Amino acid sequence: MGNFMRDSESAFNNAIQSGKMANPDDYMYMHSKTYEEGGLTYDVFKHVETRQHAVVQVNPIVDNFVKAVDIRKLDKLNNEELTALSKILDKIND
Repeated sequence: MGNFMRDSESAFNNAIQSGKMANPDDYMYMHSKTYEEGGLTYDVFKHVETRQHAVVQVNPIVDNFVKAVDIRKLDKLNNEELTALSKILDKIND
């Protein structure tokens, strides 16, 4: 419980995949927070210019998916496979 640090790449990927962050270059990861034991976890970001905080709920489905996929290797997929993956991600985000 309380504030803790997690992998910032995972935090950004979660925010992007959940549709909460359109321009990740405008933000810096600050920390993550769980308010109660077994409760929801949130990632906290700060806008680099305005200093406003953005709070994004960690989606365990997206977070586990991102951990399982090495995003740097997506270029090995062909167009058909990328389309199928895109449809899966759309389904997760709905």
